[in-house]
Amino acid sequence: APSNYGKITEMYFEAGLKIPTKNGRIYARLRNVTDNVGLIESEISHEGDGALVSSGKIPVPASTKLYRVQIKSSLGAQAQVENARIKIYVQ
Repeated sequence: APSNYGKITEMYFEAGLKIPTKNGRIYARLRNVTDNVGLIESEISHEGDGALVSSGKIPVPASTKLYRVQIKSSLGAQAQVENARIKIYVQ
């Protein structure tokens, strides 16, 4: 539950994105499975070799939510997400 962390002031989605063939762009975002919606604010992308990428601020939920990572690649190439996490800042 969000209340387990104290007062959450900001949240960000962060992940290592990589396309081993270095062809095309990889996209990743969080999907709120509880409410069946994608979090547009969490969308991140990268082209080529691996990099750690962070989203802008994502909405802080008022109650417990289940999130999953969605990924796609622009050319249908194999894509990898590593070390995905939600960074939480609290007061």
